[in-house]
Amino acid sequence: MPLLFRDPDQVEPFNAALAAVSIFGRRYFHPLQPGCDVSRLPIAREVTRRIYCLPLHSHLEQEDVTEICDLLASTLECNRPTRPAGMLPLGMAQATEALS
Repeated sequence: MPLLFRDPDQVEPFNAALAAVSIFGRRYFHPLQPGCDVSRLPIAREVTRRIYCLPLHSHLEQEDVTEICDLLASTLECNRPTRPAGMLPLGMAQATEALS
């Protein structure tokens, strides 16, 4: 699942934080396709500096999703609301309900 950071300097610290807990995402289209004249593609060049692909697969556990959210909040230096035990992250409840 692609995630576009506002600040390109946040991408690598987030990637390193995920890797430290054995969760692996990846840079998305980084670097831009070899052979491209990046001077003619300023928007694409900027997006490749800021985009990151979050892991999204059938073996992703709820604990991994929570860890990803916590690490993202930490990387962005924002406060994440606490939630009671067993409560799914925002959006996850709707997704889970749709799959049932």
